[in-house]
Amino acid sequence: MIKDVTSPAWIITDGYSVHHFKVVKEYLETTNGKVKIFFLLTYFPNINPVELVWNNIKAQGIARYLICSVEELKTKATQLLESLKKNVRKSLGIL
Repeated sequence: MIKDVTSPAWIITDGYSVHHFKVVKEYLETTNGKVKIFFLLTYFPNINPVELVWNNIKAQGIARYLICSVEELKTKATQLLESLKKNVRKSLGIL
């Protein structure tokens, strides 16, 4: 997936301990800087935009569909993210 990336892809995540596991660090080393992680606080959904976006996708989108495959999940999540890009206020829960 990252083989064609020309600039770093950033993953913004909370500071949950599993995100700091050795296997994650080892994987990041294999990407030669193509994937970087930015850690937010451990779990503060009210200030974590990733949580707000994901909650919106789950509640308004994915939870409303019968997803039968990983490919369907990827397609539906991509569609929902694209629709949220058009309305930043909605994606951040600012209505």
